[in-house]
Amino acid sequence: MMAAILEDYLRFYPTEERDLSLAIKQVENSHNDLELFDRKNFVGHFTASILLIRPSEKKILLLDHKSLKKLLQPGGHIEPVDKTPFDAALRELFEETQISPEQISYRPLDPTNKLVPLHISSHFIPENPKKHELKHYHHDLEYLFIIDNTSNITIDD
Repeated sequence: MMAAILEDYLRFYPTEERDLSLAIKQVENSHNDLELFDRKNFVGHFTASILLIRPSEKKILLLDHKSLKKLLQPGGHIEPVDKTPFDAALRELFEETQISPEQISYRPLDPTNKLVPLHISSHFIPENPKKHELKHYHHDLEYLFIIDNTSNITIDD
């Protein structure tokens, strides 16, 4: 699945091939997608997130990531329960904000394939001794959604 997602994504953004070279190399050298999603793969692994915007107010939802001390969009690791990275992004959004898929509208990059994200970013994750995690990379698949009503958002602290 990840090979196909990367291939389709690069059809839209061929100039990003160099920026995604580590992710591409990992996909080429992996035995299966589970290896690419494994959070203990300290070369790097794929994650999924949601860019949630409210155009009427020109707002985007960002959460305070306590370990990285950064504002980031809702998202996280792809778990074995997730059928796809898209499903992982929706699960993470709900876990972190209680926003359900019924409250948001997806804006796909490729209307014929919802698994192709709007953007893929590779970013360095420093070592985290508390979690027994070595330094590694996240290759984040970022999906774009629109929300009309933000009055009932609950942020998971």
